[in-house]
Amino acid sequence: MGRAARRSSRIALAIPVELSGIDDSGAEVRERATTKLLSRHGACVLLQHRFSNGSEIGISIPHLGRQQKCRIVWAAIESGENGSYETGIELQGAEDFWGVQFPPDDWVVPQ
Repeated sequence: MGRAARRSSRIALAIPVELSGIDDSGAEVRERATTKLLSRHGACVLLQHRFSNGSEIGISIPHLGRQQKCRIVWAAIESGENGSYETGIELQGAEDFWGVQFPPDDWVVPQ
């Protein structure tokens, strides 16, 4: 997805999260993971399990006591980082789930 098509700015930030749902093999999974990139609307998360595109799963941030439903929007092949999969998630609601300050949507990195 090109930058022009994105709804909000991305930031690189590692936040410990826990995801739960049914993985590609049909097994019920509860996995601790770490975010790689964040936006107001979702994240790229490094997972040990692979989920199908469109799957609805739960995500929580244990240290903040927050939880929400999300949807898998893409699942990459192995990222090379400990055999994990880069997985794109879209949050069900875009309120301040992550607890971080995002740059304005029209913010551009100076060249």
